Amino acid sequence: MRKQEQILINEKALAIWEKACAELYSDNGRWFYEFKAISKNRLRSCTAWVYETTNYYLLKSYGTFIACIEKSSDTCVDVLRYEYGYTSTSAQHIAKFRHDYGSGKWGCEHELRYYSV
Repeated sequence: MRKQEQILINEKALAIWEKACAELYSDNGRWFYEFKAISKNRLRSCTAWVYETTNYYLLKSYGTFIACIEKSSDTCVDVLRYEYGYTSTSAQHIAKFRHDYGSGKWGCEHELRYYSV
């Protein structure tokens, strides 16, 4: 993949990610999960949690939000490398999240993964 292609993917991923986070943020900029999220469920038996809003599912692994799924387009946005860096456990959480919450047969129809360039 060329650098320019990854830059475009990163822009699309961050645009969706910002919309998802804005839907979870309160008006004063703090996180209020109880008030902005429709539900909060554990991801299988992992230490990760899935927060549902009206238009998105957001994955929180080890205290950091690292991925989201846009319900309307069935697009998984993986921002693990943007928000945290990389851990194999969190990457496994994203794979399980994509499989369990995507509406396609094998998970999400589309995936955008952020990589630094």
